[in-house]
Amino acid sequence: MTKHFRTLVTSAAVVGLSLLTGGFAQAQTQTQGLSSEQIESVVSDMMQEPVSLFLGLPVDYTALSVTPDEGSATDFDVVFQGANISGLPLGSLAFDAEVKASGALELKIDLAPLLSGVAAMLNTSFRSEIFRVSMTVNTDARAIERVRFTIDDLFAGLAGAAEGNYLTLDGVIFTYDERAEDPRVTLDLGLDNLALVSGGSEIITLETIGASSELINIPEWYLHTEINHAIKQFFMASAGVITPTDAIANVIDSLVPLFEGEMVSLEGSLDMGKLVLNDSSLLDIDGRIEFDGLSLLSQYDHEQQTDNTDAEIGGLVYMIDGFPPGSEFPLLSFDGGTITGRTILSADHDFKPIGALLSVLSAQVRGSDVSALEDPTAAALDLNLLAAGPLLQWYMGAVERSDLAIELGEIAINFPGSPDEQLTFILGGTEFSSELAINGDSDLQRLAARVLDVDVVLPGSLIFQAGEISASYQINDSLAVIRDVLLGSIQDGLTLGDGIRLALALYLPDLAVGVEDVYVSGVTPTEMGAYEAYLASADISLSNHDMKTDQARISQLIAFSGLAANFDDRLMFDPMLVDLVLGADGPGLMPTDAVLQVDVTDIPMAMILAIADDVMLPPTDTLLSPDFDPSTLVMASAALLPRLFASPPSVVIEPSSVTGGMVELTASGQVDINPLMPPNYSVGSVIIRVTGALETQAEISRLVEEIATSGGSDYPDTFETLQQVLGGLAIVGGFGIPADDGALEFIIDIPAGEPASVNGLPIPLPF
Repeated sequence: MTKHFRTLVTSAAVVGLSLLTGGFAQAQTQTQGLSSEQIESVVSDMMQEPVSLFLGLPVDYTALSVTPDEGSATDFDVVFQGANISGLPLGSLAFDAEVKASGALELKIDLAPLLSGVAAMLNTSFRSEIFRVSMTVNTDARAIERVRFTIDDLFAGLAGAAEGNYLTLDGVIFTYDERAEDPRVTLDLGLDNLALVSGGSEIITLETIGASSELINIPEWYLHTEINHAIKQFFMASAGVITPTDAIANVIDSLVPLFEGEMVSLEGSLDMGKLVLNDSSLLDIDGRIEFDGLSLLSQYDHEQQTDNTDAEIGGLVYMIDGFPPGSEFPLLSFDGGTITGRTILSADHDFKPIGALLSVLSAQVRGSDVSALEDPTAAALDLNLLAAGPLLQWYMGAVERSDLAIELGEIAINFPGSPDEQLTFILGGTEFSSELAINGDSDLQRLAARVLDVDVVLPGSLIFQAGEISASYQINDSLAVIRDVLLGSIQDGLTLGDGIRLALALYLPDLAVGVEDVYVSGVTPTEMGAYEAYLASADISLSNHDMKTDQARISQLIAFSGLAANFDDRLMFDPMLVDLVLGADGPGLMPTDAVLQVDVTDIPMAMILAIADDVMLPPTDTLLSPDFDPSTLVMASAALLPRLFASPPSVVIEPSSVTGGMVELTASGQVDINPLMPPNYSVGSVIIRVTGALETQAEISRLVEEIATSGGSDYPDTFETLQQVLGGLAIVGGFGIPADDGALEFIIDIPAGEPASVNGLPIPLPF
């Protein structure tokens, strides 16, 4: 009787599904002792499945025989007679079978001779010292519970050109084991000395790779059985026996037990040796990649309630041909790095809520009309909205803290050549970190990055260097807000308050960008001189504080220090002007330091949110509809305006300064916004103090007189420029109010109901 099996396409789909769900299975208790007839019955039953003992390969056979070995009650020969695969004759496939003490059936076969013969029929060359496949079958469940592939000294190539195009492997071991005696499912892969040769040249070489993973073993749940169950569901749906929604729901139900097992400590690892890619291309430049490999270890400790990951990344270099011919140089190099992850879990965490959520999703799918599948995107979105809130709620209850740190060594790109062609890009080190802290209904997420010792040389002798470039991003309570919004969308509905909280959490983070020890130099556009600039530090930040109270505050800070520059090009600018602006032997007009901080304070967020919580938004389906008009939300927001007008915020200029130059200034003050009080719609004052203006005016007057008495200047524009600056300083000196310390004060007064003024002089203000 001929048996027919599924195609290789089905096999590929099965393998993909097994990768998603493969870790969670455990065998049943089995009976001991099997006769030839019982073994034949087990094997015959399993060969009827979509994924059979041949793991989905399209193998046919004419007869099956099971015979005991002489003198043994546990050893048998299982032979598939007249076997073929997609029409290629395989002859008889003989497995060595052994009945284990547990009652499991172990099947073994060395496929090396068979594959050599098949390769010859396909006009290819194949040889292997060992190509052994062994599997253990749970005879009660009719399921494969362990599979192992062992390959030694493999060679595969095109017949007649084997010397020039082939693949070699010293060894491969793959094991998947879900037997009941271990509370963990194990998955192991090992590969040694891979080489791919094309045209007589090695294209790829890999020293070794090893990977292992452990997952929770679920009693009476078998991966092989459940894969066949899933395939049968969709076969029945295609045949009209059940509806497609029932098929999907049945598959979801079969996954629920995966999340109901008892938690145990687990480990996983990945180790990779040196990898060489001899035929690579980067930026359209052919070269060779050499990667030193990596190692990774992941450990979940159930007793300590921690999940830790440590990884080391080896160096990488991209070598290209140089000059003279035959030489090489590194176009790209990377010194390697480390990855460290630390997660602290709650004492009572487990995966059971996910199983319960799957049951809810299954019921939702089963109760849906088949027509919902006509728009898979909309159906998937509905399910995501249903699941996302509870899933995020579970995550916030399971995780207390999670930290990730990545540290990378030097990264360098180098194009050697003349000054007009040279390109060098070096990052001395890169650091990235993420932090997540969850405490009840409060959470904090922070991302930070630093790049150290930046050195860039661009064509044209342009140089940029920085000791450090940093950036950080922090959001508060975003997970809690998103969770509440997602749960509200499927329970009580959403309010305008939910929308405001979501916007604040996602679009008003704490941001900071900074640089330290910056140096820039280059050649002037005339190519007759050079310039260089220095900056000790610069920072820009946006932060928010107490955003749940009526004293909410948003702060903006801009600051720099240690600014200095040199410029030497007599063809472009008069050295006298350069010295005046940049400073020759002392301060110039250009400041060296500055700090400016402006706050928006007393924002009544608690009051705004309290009012907004009473304003219901349209249903989620309406909000997500492409026909929804966002302008309708403006009417919903109108209820906020009266209270906001009654308690508006203030703009505060914190003590700020511009210093280090010939003219220095400081500023501070507060303006209270009042939308109901024209003409300025605000009340307050700002005081600006200027020092050094009179001394600078005297110095520029001296320079003007010097040019006038010397009969003119080689730079005609210099005299006019100095007179314009002098005129501006005269205005400052005329309007300023002299203080006891010699400074000039400018008081910007914005009174209630009257025009604004500067030192008593009315001015128009755009408030």
